[in-house]
This record gives sequence, structure tokens and C-alpha cells, in this order.
Amino acid sequence: MFYTVSDSATLSATLKAAGAGDTIMLAAGVYTPLVLQNLHLTDVTITSSDPANAAVLTGLILRNVQGLTISNVELSVDPKGSTYPFQVSGSKDVHFDGLNVHGSLNGNPADDRSALMIRGSTDVSVTNSEFQQLETGITILDDDHVVISGNAFHDLGADGVHGGAVTNVEIKNNYFTDFHTGDLHPDAIQLWTTNTTTPSTDITITGNVIDRGDGDIIQGIFLSDQVGTIFYDRVQITDNVLIGTNWNGIAVSHVDHLLISNNTVAGIGSTGSRIRVENSDGAVVTDNEAWRLTFANTTNLVNTNNATLDLVRDKGAALLKSWSDEHPLDAMGLHAFANGSGISLPSEGSHVPDPAIYFDPVSPQVEYGYTGSLFFEYNAGFNFM
Repeated sequence: MFYTVSDSATLSATLKAAGAGDTIMLAAGVYTPLVLQNLHLTDVTITSSDPANAAVLTGLILRNVQGLTISNVELSVDPKGSTYPFQVSGSKDVHFDGLNVHGSLNGNPADDRSALMIRGSTDVSVTNSEFQQLETGITILDDDHVVISGNAFHDLGADGVHGGAVTNVEIKNNYFTDFHTGDLHPDAIQLWTTNTTTPSTDITITGNVIDRGDGDIIQGIFLSDQVGTIFYDRVQITDNVLIGTNWNGIAVSHVDHLLISNNTVAGIGSTGSRIRVENSDGAVVTDNEAWRLTFANTTNLVNTNNATLDLVRDKGAALLKSWSDEHPLDAMGLHAFANGSGISLPSEGSHVPDPAIYFDPVSPQVEYGYTGSLFFEYNAGFNFM
């Protein structure tokens, strides 16, 4: 059955009466924040009646909700409101698709809030959506079976996707670019153990494009154990391309049964970008290209068929083309998004001038201030020429 509603109160009442397979069509307009709780549905969908004139939700909290899909709507985050106005908590079988998630759209993500938190939930997905001009895009905490796929994250002020204490997570085929982070320490994808007691396990990060673009330099894929005793297990980082990321392009610590394979990690200008594995057992690192690969305190390491990659001068245009040729379906979505959003992908003819200062490692690098969290200061072990 199909219903059409035009305000939050009617939407809430309609959901409480919805049957299996029902679709609720939202008329164009702005909807006030809504809290839904203890709502057990079966395959109910909320969507805009006209995707070309999408309904605008200004807040949605789901607590103990199941069986709900939200598609083709706009999520607007008020920069003067609370952080995470969109939350999924203690819920299951909840899915978001085709969203336009944004902050103030004033060109300055530094004054925006974070958008979506998924916490203590199972079987949640976020797909085919755009996140822009926000602090952080998506936070995942204490979740099981989460899929984040086919999304674009751009013009953010902090991280793209981050969280901890999660299991059976897939972060795949997403595009991260043009972050504007000031003095923050941002990552496209980050997992941590701070304030957690259980490890993150069965994590797959694959097919993502992380491209500095015209934004500030960020780190790429970053898994660290700040607690020092909570090891990740069964992590796969494969088929990603990182262009212009900071020193820690792919950096992982305290991981058992790790696979890092077929990734390209390219530094731009004077900043090299590395694959780094530390304090891990049973890691397989194979068929990657990176400016450097470094290992510390690893046991049972398999390190095969990896290649070093020079700093690039074309903003990664050739690397992105090569990746697109190898991933034609993913590349179609990437280029379609770029064309629709006005973002410029690196292209032939792009050029970064040769740097006046470059780093020439001549001895094992010395990292100062290491506390087990992979935050380093890079001063020693380099010639400055």
C-alpha cells in the first residue's frame, strides 16, 4: 500500500499503522525532527514522492526500530543544532539509500556538525548517497553487519567514516575527496579502540577511491589500538586507490589475520604516502604499490610482490585512469558523481610542480612520540635537500 504524507506528525502516525511492504511517500517540503522508537516493521519504505524535489528531513532518531528503508530524501544538518541529528540506535534491518546529506552549504565545513551515527545496531546499510559540508559523515559504534557502499564524501571538516567496536563491516566502493580540515587530524576511514572493550573483527575495506583533490591533505585508512590490548582480527584492505594522502596512507596496528592487497598509495608533491603495518601477527601484504612500505614488530609476515611508487606530478590522473580501467563499474559511478557535483577529478594535463624540498630516506625512520596509536612526528632519518 502507498501513503502520501506532508508533515512529521502524519509520518509518525502512518508508520505506526504501516503493514508489511508499505511505502510512505513524502511530499516536498521541510520536515521537523522526529524520534521513532519501539517500532517493528517489515519492509516499510520512506521515500520522496518526487526524487527531483526531495523531502528535507532536519532530524531523525531511530531507537529500537527494525524493517525500515529510507531512500531519496535530503538530510539537512543544522550547524547551530546538536551534532548527529540523524541516529540509529539499538535497531536492526535499517537501510539508507540515495540520500543527499549536507550541512550549511556555505562553503565552510569548519562550522558544520557531524551527520549520522549508527550505534548498537545490526544489519544497517548506507548506500549510493552524498555527504558534503559536514564535520564527520558517518560514525559507527558497537555495531554488527554494517555496509557503507557507493557513497561520495567531500568537503568535510573531519573524518569520512569512523568508529570502533564493530564486527562484519564492509566499507566499499566509496569516493572521498576535497576535505577542508584546517589543523585537525582527519582520515577518510578510521577505526579506533578508545573507550571500547571489545575488538573490531571481520572488517572489509575495498574498492574505495581516496583522492586529495583540491582539498587539504588527509590520511587514508587508519586502524589503531589506543588502548594497547584490543587487537583487531580478520581485516581485509584491498583494491583501494589513495592519491595525495599523508604519510599514513594505509596504517594499521594491532591486527591479527590482516590482508593488504592490490592497493595503490601515491604521494603528491613533497609528501610521500605509505603502507605501514605495526604490532601485528599473520599479516599478508601483497601486490601493492606505495611510496614506501614499512613494518615494525610484526610476526609471521608475508610481504610479497609489492612495488615502490614515485611521487606523482599529475595529481594522480594516470593512476586513477588505470584504476578506472580495472574497475569499470565502480568508475562509472565515480565519474557520474563527479559530473553531477561539479568536482574535478584529476585528468591528463594536471600537474604538480616539482617540489623545491623533497625527502630522501637514508636510514630507518625514527618516530617520535609513539604511544601505540600511530601518531608520528617525522623529523629524523631524512635528508632535506
